Order: sequence, then structure tokens, then C-alpha cells
Amino acid sequence: MTSQDTKISSDEFRRVCGHYVTGVGVVTAMVENSPIGFSINSFTSVSLDPLLVSFYAAHTSSTWAQMKHSEFFAVNILSESQHELISVFSKKGIDRFAGLDWEHSPVTGSPLLSNTSGWIDCRISQVQDIGDHHLIVGEVLGLHAVSDIAPLAYYRGKFVSLAS
Repeated sequence: MTSQDTKISSDEFRRVCGHYVTGVGVVTAMVENSPIGFSINSFTSVSLDPLLVSFYAAHTSSTWAQMKHSEFFAVNILSESQHELISVFSKKGIDRFAGLDWEHSPVTGSPLLSNTSGWIDCRISQVQDIGDHHLIVGEVLGLHAVSDIAPLAYYRGKFVSLAS
């Protein structure tokens, strides 16, 4: 049975999935000596041996079309004060890094945004086409977390605080 058989709309699917709290991040890479990146909320850990993480990019993503040629990427785990970066890293046709503080990762050189609650630096390990998205798996090469900075979360169409 497929979703076509059950006649579930994509809007209803999104509404129900919105009840699952997700973290929010920005995937970044260096392409032709320039930083690029896009917003994600589909990030997950995959394996402890070897250390692997994954995220999804839509087939229509022009940023992923550029980034897939890079060997490395970083997942920037946004802090609760960085919700404005989601719209910045979702817009088309702009320099998404203009006016932002960032530095190169000490491991791969991927862009690391300032004031995040953490980052994970990776080498692209696998890319699979699944539905209307690409599944990107990364081998973890470096990471860092800031324990006193609360992460940004997304729930039912809104940004929420997880600070306790």
C-alpha cells in the first residue's frame, strides 16, 4: 500500500510530523574557496562504529547541487538565539554568509558559524536518492559542543526553547 492508495495529503503528513520535536541546523561546506550552506531539520546520528551522521537535502536544492562536489561538510547545531539564521540559509540568490561571523573548521576547513551550540565536521560517506530527497551520510571527523548554550528546536511549525 502506498500513500497514493491511502490518499494522505502532503499537508496532513507535514502537520502530523510537526508533532515530533526536531533540532535545527545549518550544513556548510567550502566550494571553490567560498562558503555555502543551507538550513536543515532532518539531522540524525546513524552509527557509533564507525561514527556516522546523516541529513536530507531536497532534489531541488541548488546549494546541495554545489555542495555534493565537496569532500567535506559541517553540521552547525544552531542555538536558541539563532532562529533568524534559518531564513537566511533558506533564501535563494543571496550571499548567506554576508555579515556573519564564522571560521574554518580546524579539521576539514568547513565553515563553522559563531555562537552555535555545537558542530560536527564530516567527510561525505554515502549519498542515496530516497523519494524526493537525497540522504547524505557523513563520517564524523571532528566535533564540539558548548554545554551552556541551549539548542534551537522546531515543533509544530514554531521555534521553541529547550532551556530548563
